[in-house]
Amino acid sequence: MSIFTINRRYSGAAGISLALLLYFGGVHSGVAAHDLLVVKGNPGQASFQTEIDAIAKLWCDAAEKGGHRLALLEGKGQETQLEWLRAELQRLAGSGVDPVWLVLLGHGNAQGHTPKFALEGPDLAADELARLLSKIRRPLVIVAGFSCSGAFVQPLAGPDRILLTATRSGQEENWTHFSKFFASAISSLDADRDADGQVSVFEAWLHACGEVEAFYRREGRMLTEHALLDDQGGGKGWDHSALDPSAKTASKTASSTGAGVNARQRYLLPSPMEAALNDAQRARRQLLEAELAALRPQKGKDDPQVYRDSLERILLELNSIYAEVERGAAGHSN
Repeated sequence: MSIFTINRRYSGAAGISLALLLYFGGVHSGVAAHDLLVVKGNPGQASFQTEIDAIAKLWCDAAEKGGHRLALLEGKGQETQLEWLRAELQRLAGSGVDPVWLVLLGHGNAQGHTPKFALEGPDLAADELARLLSKIRRPLVIVAGFSCSGAFVQPLAGPDRILLTATRSGQEENWTHFSKFFASAISSLDADRDADGQVSVFEAWLHACGEVEAFYRREGRMLTEHALLDDQGGGKGWDHSALDPSAKTASKTASSTGAGVNARQRYLLPSPMEAALNDAQRARRQLLEAELAALRPQKGKDDPQVYRDSLERILLELNSIYAEVERGAAGHSN
């Protein structure tokens, strides 16, 4: 039985704008398919296999729903999982604008010189993964949903990458629950904080962090995992209390650096409006939202009128982008 199962399916979904749906024929037809590589690593013990399988199924279902290309690494074969993983990452090498998602499910270890992700057969070292990923010059979303994954932040962080880890260090060695909550959140509108009909990586991450904390409270257990997000390439990562705008401990430093801005703009299942944006509009919006993130901490520091004028200019420019899309969609639907 082959270790890899490759699915390439394309489908539309119901949306929120009739004009956009008439023009684009579904939520996802305006966005190029992403590449999802889901790796079911060594469970460590048999009792964890069921959970890994369930999480992988959530990703497979989301890939099918979004019309994305899926590569699922599971089971055993004549070649090791590491050999297959190397080959698949080499296949994805090269430049492009279509995102690549790498989802790692299972266990990690950071006791040696190099942290590792456990596979069937030889394990995957963080430094080797960094070398393999350096050949992929496309936007990357890396979901390291396993124990000790915090040790992977520094070697894997980089430009045009969104990196999520289940733990904040290599010392958090217990089985983690972040991955199941994130996989559920990324394709569920339950995590849609801004009510725009889609869930960004940032929203899914915040939702999953909240679910992790709630789980440990319900179980009456000490919190043994603290997820991190790095989307600026800094190699340190931010915890959710620093980036959650609703948290009393939210860090103004995090906001001023633009941390979380890129993760707010990446979606697995985009809304019709998001799907309708062209590359130029999406790039323009990204710059404006980064400017907005840098402006917010200045409230109360700058002259109030200067602050209001700057805020109004950014919001009007953002609105003009979406107005362009709606006009184009309305014109094509007539």
